[in-house]
Amino acid sequence: MQKLLEQQSLFRNSSPEQFSGLTALFECCEFRFGDVITTRDDTASSYFIIASGRVRVVRKFGGEDEEALAVLEAGSTFGELGLLYPATRAVTLRASSDVVLWRLATEDFAVFASANPDLHTEMLERVAGCDIQFSDVPLNSSGISGSRSTPDTRELNVDDRRAIDIPSIRQIDEMDCGATALAMVCAGYGLGIGRTRIRELVRSRDGSTLSDLAHAAREFGLQGKAVKLSSDNLDRLSMPAIAHFADDHWVVVSSRRGKRIRIVDPATGPESLTPDRFIERWTGHTIVFGATVSQHDLARPRRDWSWLWPVFTPLWWSLSKIVLLTLFICGLQLLTPYLTMVIVDDVLAIRDFQLLNTIVLALGTTIALTLLLTLFQRRILSVIAVNLDESLIDFIMGRLLALPPMYFHRHRPGDIQRRLETVRGLREFVVQSGVGGVVALVQVTAFLALMAWLSPPMTLIYLVMAPIYFGLMFFSGKLLRPAFHELQEDEHQLRALEEDVVNGIDTVKTAAAEPHFHRRLLSDFRRISRRQSENNFNVYCFEGTIQALGFLSTVLFLWIGTRLVMGDNLSLGAFVAFQMLVALSYPPILMLIKLWEDLQQTRACVQRLGDIIETAPEPTRTAGDETLQTVDTLQGAVELRHVSVRYGTPDAPLILRNVNLSATPGCLVAVIGRSGSGKTTLVRCLGGLLTPGEGTVLYDGIPATDYDMTSLRRQLGVVFQENHMFVGTVLENIAFGDPTPDPARAMRAAEVASCHNLISQLPQGFGTVIGEGGYVLSSGQKQCIAIARVVYQEPSVFIFDEATGAMDIESERLIHNNLERILDGRTAFIITHRLATVRDADLIMVLDQGRIIESGTHTELMERRGLYYDLTEMQGR
Repeated sequence: MQKLLEQQSLFRNSSPEQFSGLTALFECCEFRFGDVITTRDDTASSYFIIASGRVRVVRKFGGEDEEALAVLEAGSTFGELGLLYPATRAVTLRASSDVVLWRLATEDFAVFASANPDLHTEMLERVAGCDIQFSDVPLNSSGISGSRSTPDTRELNVDDRRAIDIPSIRQIDEMDCGATALAMVCAGYGLGIGRTRIRELVRSRDGSTLSDLAHAAREFGLQGKAVKLSSDNLDRLSMPAIAHFADDHWVVVSSRRGKRIRIVDPATGPESLTPDRFIERWTGHTIVFGATVSQHDLARPRRDWSWLWPVFTPLWWSLSKIVLLTLFICGLQLLTPYLTMVIVDDVLAIRDFQLLNTIVLALGTTIALTLLLTLFQRRILSVIAVNLDESLIDFIMGRLLALPPMYFHRHRPGDIQRRLETVRGLREFVVQSGVGGVVALVQVTAFLALMAWLSPPMTLIYLVMAPIYFGLMFFSGKLLRPAFHELQEDEHQLRALEEDVVNGIDTVKTAAAEPHFHRRLLSDFRRISRRQSENNFNVYCFEGTIQALGFLSTVLFLWIGTRLVMGDNLSLGAFVAFQMLVALSYPPILMLIKLWEDLQQTRACVQRLGDIIETAPEPTRTAGDETLQTVDTLQGAVELRHVSVRYGTPDAPLILRNVNLSATPGCLVAVIGRSGSGKTTLVRCLGGLLTPGEGTVLYDGIPATDYDMTSLRRQLGVVFQENHMFVGTVLENIAFGDPTPDPARAMRAAEVASCHNLISQLPQGFGTVIGEGGYVLSSGQKQCIAIARVVYQEPSVFIFDEATGAMDIESERLIHNNLERILDGRTAFIITHRLATVRDADLIMVLDQGRIIESGTHTELMERRGLYYDLTEMQGR
């Protein structure tokens, strides 16, 4: 029962004692198939958790008629609002199988709530933040007559007839769909709001919630309201709206035209769906909007590409040389059809072998010069590629590393890696597609000029045929691009699953789950193969159409050209030269069309990188700017004043609540508490890795925001429970951040961390390469090296977050004894579950549910017989 209760978001911040108290209040109920559990309009007097079986949510329409709204499975809950507010049941619940429920009576919960007012208040705040209305009409109730009542969506105060043009904006990564959907709506209303700001409000690394999106919309001046609608209300849905689709995906519903609904999918772009197809994918959860500001008051947001200019400016001379070489090469290419015309018209007519030999020699020279110039051009391009890579990596990595730590916590590592991979895509566009496009444009222009000189009528026909190619290419792009995008996402998920299997192979083996993963991988691979086969068929059809069109145009030119030659309106040599020009022009035309496709992908690349560029970096002290103080050393006074922290949106629960803490220089402070009490968040605040939403962190009496953070962090040595080992030697890991590692200093640090013997047993001692993630080391050994890393740094303040949790008791005691002389005169914070190691601390802080509930020495806290006493007694048994 307690395990089921811990999975419910309503109680997620409950302490173990509160979970135990709540569990004791539940009683087990059993219902047979068909039994009515609750009836509509009954007083909501109980909260239920389904332990096993299925429950059908129905709405009665009088008599025996009823319609199903949903089916609840094991683990689902209902009746939670009745615990917090007086309410009546809006629906009837009936057992659709034999059901076992856990029931909590509202009277019993009221007694519990009065004894736990903080938890009760937090639950009220969480429910109040979810501004959701539920329709009492089923999602599949299209056949319900109009006489039955439906929710009135007019109360949303949205003008349904307002025409809003929704631009298409592509999401940057998998979890970016919610933020991107809201960005499209904001842009449609003319709100000049950057996507970075939107992501800060609505997006965690796990995606956006309905209440997050609605709250953010209101922050931006839109009357965002979260509702749940039925398919019967689809005709009354005001647009634009953000709709939730299956597989946790958000899209924008932009308009309805005739019998089709136009959506803008952040993943694939605009799409037109039939109502049936829309309802099939729609979960009913929707956010509708009304603007509280005029959509003409603010300018549309403009994408800022100016950061690219400093990257490309040094390359202008090299790119100019590429263009000049292209002109020369193009001129040489034009000689071939022209000389061919001379051979056919002049050489064959008079049988002049000397002239033939001269022209052939000229053609050979032309080919040789073309080859040399092309090689020279490619050489310059290779240099440009290297320089561009260096400039982009230098600029992007510099900006990325300058971002605040919270940026990396809001984004998954894979998402950040995908942003860095786009640097390669940008370089390939410039060096390959961009330069190739310029070459193709020059070639097409020159070919057209020579065609017009040879035969204006045939040139006109050529110009009529060319748009057909472009139209076909654009049509195919719109048809194939979404399919290939979905295929790439599927392949990305398959690779992620494969990596999971490899990284978690021990768990797979111990759980004997090899057959399950094998079947899952095979099933995913087959699904991707089927989609790949469908896409390949579409590509083959497109390529066949292009080939047929090319053959048709060749026949057409042959027919018209022959008639012109037979009518003495065109010489035979000019006709042959024209056909050569037509054949030569097709590759550059295809290159220009591909350039357009590549440009769309490059825009997406720039948008991905723009997320890094637009995010404000951490403030640092620069030349001429002395507003921030640099830190050479700290005395060690650390203070937290009324610090409160929450992750995500402003209505998210507080992790730290009004924390006040003061440590004098040289003081040893221990922070203890249960799991989930906020200890690691407190460490992040102390270590300068997290800026609290409320309150201030001070070092030597100066707020952390007044320091240059890079210099401040050099004086704060933080050891986490999980520490990353970088690819490199043991010495490089201990001296991490030091460009010239000192072996003697590293050896002393290793002795303090009790890992000198461990290192000496490695094949090459301090020169042993640890490998990716330190896979050759155990968790305890990694912690030892992490402690040595901090000791090597010689900071003014030490912060240990369960830094010895993976070690055995003997190693931990030895390290603590060694640290005593290192910590002498330095301030230190120790966060631990092992209370025996902190009895001698100058100050012990007890953290519970984000609050400091006790503080004092070991003796003082034991005399108070509070939570510290209870935890100490439990560990002593």
